Order: sequence, then C-alpha cells, then structure tokens
Amino acid sequence: MDTSESYTDVLIIGAGLVSLIAALWMAKCGINARIIEKRDSSPRLGGADGLNPRSMEILDSFGLADDIKRLWEPTIDWCLWFRRADGNLQRRDRVAYESIHRTSYRFGFGLLGQGMIENIVIRKIEQDSAIRVEYEKKPVSIVLDHDKEHKTDTYPCLVRISCADGEKPEYHDEFVRAKYVIGADGARSWTRKQLGIGLQGTRTGDIWGVMDVIVVSDFPDIRASASVHSGAEGGFSFIRRERNLTRFYVQLIRGSNNNTRKQQTYDNIVEKLKRLIRPYTIQIVSCEWWSTYIIAQHLSEEMSRNDRVFLVGDAVHSHSPKIGLGMNVSMQDAYNLGWKIAGIINNQLDTGLLATYEQERRPVSEELLATDKFFLKLFDTHEDDQAAWMLQKEVQLIPFVMGFATQYRRSQLTSLNDQQRRLDSNIADAVTIGKRLPDFVVSNHATARIYPIRTLLRSYGNFHILVFAGDISNQEELANVNSLGHSLRKMNYVSSAASSPARLNTMLIHSSPRTSIELAALDGAFYPSHELLGKDINRVCCDICPTFADLGVHHNCNILIVRPDQYVGWCGGYSDVDGLGGYLGSIFA
Repeated sequence: MDTSESYTDVLIIGAGLVSLIAALWMAKCGINARIIEKRDSSPRLGGADGLNPRSMEILDSFGLADDIKRLWEPTIDWCLWFRRADGNLQRRDRVAYESIHRTSYRFGFGLLGQGMIENIVIRKIEQDSAIRVEYEKKPVSIVLDHDKEHKTDTYPCLVRISCADGEKPEYHDEFVRAKYVIGADGARSWTRKQLGIGLQGTRTGDIWGVMDVIVVSDFPDIRASASVHSGAEGGFSFIRRERNLTRFYVQLIRGSNNNTRKQQTYDNIVEKLKRLIRPYTIQIVSCEWWSTYIIAQHLSEEMSRNDRVFLVGDAVHSHSPKIGLGMNVSMQDAYNLGWKIAGIINNQLDTGLLATYEQERRPVSEELLATDKFFLKLFDTHEDDQAAWMLQKEVQLIPFVMGFATQYRRSQLTSLNDQQRRLDSNIADAVTIGKRLPDFVVSNHATARIYPIRTLLRSYGNFHILVFAGDISNQEELANVNSLGHSLRKMNYVSSAASSPARLNTMLIHSSPRTSIELAALDGAFYPSHELLGKDINRVCCDICPTFADLGVHHNCNILIVRPDQYVGWCGGYSDVDGLGGYLGSIFA
C-alpha cells in the first residue's frame, strides 16, 4: 500500500458548517489548513436548518449575510397549539419574533438547509484561500508527540488518513503532521473516541421522526411555524423552509419501551402526523429527506487535549434538534476557537489563550443542554399543566435562543471585575464585559456614510479598540484622545501607517459636529497614512445611534477592547493607560 507524508498548520476533521467556520478563520488569517471529510461530495440533504440572529452576525462578519438572506426563509412568528378536552386543536398563542428586542439586533431568525449554507461558505473559503474540502478521506489514527507539544513552531499531531485513489477502488494512506487538529466530526466523533474522551449525559426512550416535505393541508398555520401539543398522544412541530419545503418533527414514541429507532419508517412518521393534526388534514406531495432520532443529551468530558487537539460542535454537545440551537451554538464554538489558533500560528497571540476555549465554551454547552431539557419538558405538558413559572422561564430563555445571552467569565481574555461587569447596569442591552458588542450605527466623519458598527469590525483576526470620545472640538478632550493614540503607538500595538501590519484596529467615535474638527488634528493612530490611499479616513466616526448613554458608556469607561469574535474584553478611561497596556501585553506575543 502506498504512503505519503505532508505537513499542515491546522487539520480540520469533518466538513460540516462548524468545520467551515473554523476554516474561514484560517482563510482570512492566511493559515495553511486542510479539511478532510470521509463522505463523498454529494450535496447534503437534511441536517440543521435554523439560523439565529447571532449566527447571522457571525456569517456577516465574513461577508456572507447577503448571500444567506437571498435564499433563506425568514421566521416571523411561532404559533403554539393545544388539543382541547373536546378533541379539537386550538391556537393558544402566537410569538412574534420581530417584536422581541428588534431594536438591538440587525438580523432576525431564518431557515435554510445546512447543505445550502455550507455551499455558500465553501465558495467563500475557495475565493479567499487555497483551502479545499478533501472528500473521501477517512482518519485512521492520531498520535500526539508529547516532546513537541509545548514548542510553538512544531508539528506534534500525526494523523494517518486513508484516501481514495482517483478512479481506482484502492485506497492509500497519508500521514499528515499538523500543529493543531480540530475535530468537528459530529456526535459520533472519531476524534473524541481516538483521544479516549468520554461522554456524560442521559439517553431517553423517546423517538422522533423528522422529514423535509412539500405538503397540502387545511391546517391554518401550515405556512408559518408551529408546535402542536396533543397530550398523551404526543405532538409535533414544523417550520417553513426555503423552496416551499416544510420541516416536520413528529413524536413517534414517548418514554421507555421495547421499540427501537430502526423499526420506525417513513410511513410511521406520516401516519402519526396525520393522527396528531386531526381534525385538519394533510397530504404529502413529495419528500426530499427523512430520518428518526432518539432524544438524548450528552456532553464530552473534555473539549481539548493538551491544547493541540480540539473538539467543536456536536463532538462536544449532542441533544435534540427541537430548539434549533445545535448548529448555532456549534458555529460559535468554531468562531471562538479559530482566531485564537490562527493568531498563535502567526506569532501574534500568547499561547495561553488556547486554554480560554474550554473555559469560555463549556458553560455555554452546559446551558445548551439545560435549555434543551426545559423545552422538551415544556413540549410534553398539557395546556392545563403549564405553570406560570414555565412560561416565565420560556421568556427568560429567549436571549439564549437568539444567541445573545452568553457572557464569558473572567480570564486572560476577559478583564472582568465588579466595576466593569456592566458599564451601566440600569440600561438594557448595554455594553457588557464578556458579552458580544451590542449593535449600533455610526456615521463616517469624512463622508457622512452610515454604517452598522459590525461592518467595520470584520473578521480578520484583529482586536479592535473603540474610543467613545466626547466633544473633541474641546481642546481638553482632543488632548485626551491624542494622548491615548500616542500611547498606543508607543506600546507598538498600532502604527501611523495604515498599510503596516497592526495587531489592533483603532476606531474613534466622537459626539462633535462634523464641521467642528479637522481629521488632521487627530493623532496618527486614528488618522493613519496609507501608501495607496494617502490617508485612511475610515477610523473616525460620529453621530452614533443609539447614543453613548443608550449603550451605558460614560467618561470613566469610554475605551473598549473588542476581541476578534466581537466580544468585549476590557474597558477603561483615558487615565487607565497602564491597565490597557497590561491587558494587551498579556494577550499579544
């Protein structure tokens, strides 16, 4: 059997959306990476399909939101139905997603098949780099060289893969040496098993069917999204998909019994659905895909091994697909990890940052499983049993479902203390240390063009410093701003030349009238030279909406450090330059 050997900085095992988010970071940061996938290149059917607002922010940071929105089906509301004592179904409630915190985020919920999302991301990776998905390549073994693990510029991971040999049926082996390995290979993760990492959790006897179909029905909300509860008979839910598809989740078996998942058929799913939707009728016109699954919640005992091999997504946390969070939380795993690995390979970031991956993401995984268990319990209740606390809890969980509830704890990356935890605790959706930067809109000082702030914080691996200045036409305020800019350049984190490599993207946001200050009066950290453009006019903004006060920003805490994944890591005032330097010094290599 033929063998070969190769080297890569990062080997990504699996080619699902989670893997592709990690690969996007590598592409944006110029990292040599490979993606191997054991399946062939046939288009994916089934899989996940729901994108929450935070996932859309992530995709937008890579310039992909418009491509998604051209194809997806927006989710406007969710209808809740119960079977009454007389046997008829009745709509109990309608939740309008557009009305939930709509002023604090740019994107809503939407539905698009996982395969279609993956195709969009793959095209972007191929456009920005030489990284390609390598299909029909199956990992066989992984070995860690412990003597090399603590040396930055070494390849301690040796992965043996079995490769299809062109048109021949034979396979040959390849040995890949990698600095880092990312295991994004699903709930039955080969990577996790090879590392000997166990699972904690429970497995129930509940069996559900799932199918993507085109239907004709007289059910009133069939072109919306809904949950239907039929008491002891079980229930079902459905969501409106792209291309006139509807995704149905149908409860086939409840509780422990002798039935197995393999005994369930497509006909079983259709028959049960017709029974649960009565007195309304439903006809299946065509079926694109169907499957069954058993309800279980599992969490891996570890998320990394020696900070060289990492698990992300379903390899870490598996649960029911009922709340549509699996793909969304998994994307955030990869979004959290990718820039850290890339920054270390590029000799920009301290290697200790890799430990923050599990510190930050494990609590999120635990909350995901707890949320899944709650919603399953809610789904199984009768209308009369819906206690007030359950409804209140459901409302409380909305920010988590949207992807906005995560707050990372204090770590090397999150300078969190009692004064900084919330810049103004009396303001909803205020800037919060450890949470993602809220949405707001700014106006370019030079051009008056309006920008959502996130479009200026694209994912290229940079940290960002946002300075919320007051009236810089005031000489004292201008002196504070310029003194800060000088300090940043003196600390060697930014340059007066915009085309020079910089580890920190600086942005000044002031509250002065545009005509009251000249850009030339600003320090070069905010108005840098550019060898092609002359001067970079894109780092100074004004006319913020919401206002500084709306964001909870005040004069004692008007300097923010925003991480590459758009989470706020540090805040301080003009007088806290030493604290700023200390934070940056602990992060950058």
